[in-house]
Formats: sequence, structure tokens, C-alpha cells
Amino acid sequence: MLRGHLSGWYQGAPLSTNFEIAKPGDVILLHNLDGAYGYWTHTILYIGHGQVVDANNFARGTELNHVDNYRNYAEVMILRANTTQVIRQRAARFAAQAVGTPYDPLGTLADARTAYCSKLIWRSYANAGVKLCAVRDWVLPDDLANSPNLFCVAHWAAVQEKRNG
Repeated sequence: MLRGHLSGWYQGAPLSTNFEIAKPGDVILLHNLDGAYGYWTHTILYIGHGQVVDANNFARGTELNHVDNYRNYAEVMILRANTTQVIRQRAARFAAQAVGTPYDPLGTLADARTAYCSKLIWRSYANAGVKLCAVRDWVLPDDLANSPNLFCVAHWAAVQEKRNG
């Protein structure tokens, strides 16, 4: 928790995800075992050229990372907003401009000074005029997964061995 990583753990081999199908504005949901909340334990926003914006680190805040850094999850899903390419690109630009914003997993949606993973995505699309899910104090990755305004583009999951005992 002190490192700002509440997204659980995964001890398997990296997934063979094909992130090349992602387009600017795509929402990437990530699942690992033992996450701090919900099924989907983390989410990032793809902004193009192999880059994502990630709000998940107390020390560095919101940062720009390469999408290949997110293969070590038990499950990955790419969602696309059911809107125009122009709107998706607008959301991606908003997220890119948020790089450096302090990370605060307890900051409400009304607090524009801080970000956490799903809040960043919600605010990026809200800024572009798209309501991804109901407005509450917080938004979780599961809220985005259940959004009627997002549809699945691709989904990868690791094969889990059943454990006895």
C-alpha cells in the first residue's frame, strides 16, 4: 500500500496480450489475485504509440508508461468508448496532460488536484463530454467494466490451475 500498488499479485508467466490493437482512448482493465477492491484491480488509459497513463504511485504520481509493462496480470481486457475517434483522442490528451498529478486513492471525483487509476479515466472522458458511469464520490475499475458506454475489444486471461486444499 505504501508504494501505491493496491492491484494484487500474479505469479504466473506474462500474458501474450496483443496491445497493438489498442487505440488512443482505450481503457485497459487489469485483474490480479488479492487486489484491494473488486474484480478488476487496476486500469490504465492507452494514449497511443505504445504509451499509457497510469495513476497508481504515491511517490511519482500519475505517470506515462509503456503498455508492455502491464503483461504481468492474470487477466487483461481492452474496452473502447462507444463514441467517435475524436472524442476518444480528446480523452487521451486530457489523460496525457495529467501526468505528474499526485496519486491519492481516497480523492473524490470532485477533487481535480489528485488522481487514481479509474478516477483519471472517468475524468478524462467526462472532460470530453462522455459519462462512462454514474457520478458518485468515487469510481472503481469495476464501475468502468460495467459501463454501458464501453465495449470489449479484446480479452486475455491466464489459465489458472485448480488448487486442492
